[in-house]
Amino acid sequence: MPYYRYDPASVLENSSALLYWDRTITDRYITANRPDIVLVDRSVRRAIIVDITIPHDDNLVKVEKEKVSKYLDRAYEITAMWNVDSTVVVRC
Repeated sequence: MPYYRYDPASVLENSSALLYWDRTITDRYITANRPDIVLVDRSVRRAIIVDITIPHDDNLVKVEKEKVSKYLDRAYEITAMWNVDSTVVVRC
């Protein structure tokens, strides 16, 4: 199958990790509710929110700050909702 026809599953899970790909986090309507990737590592009780962006060179710092602040509330919510010790926001 060609790579451009591959449609990844929106949720992958095993005994040590949970991975959301382009999926909403909660049922409620809130901003920043659909990050690109969310990984919950159960072995270290940590969640990682990954947001992928391709900014223009002169917007790089501005976009990076916007992405972190955009998902900060979601990080606190994930920490409480999924019973993890910490949640990290990563920009790519």
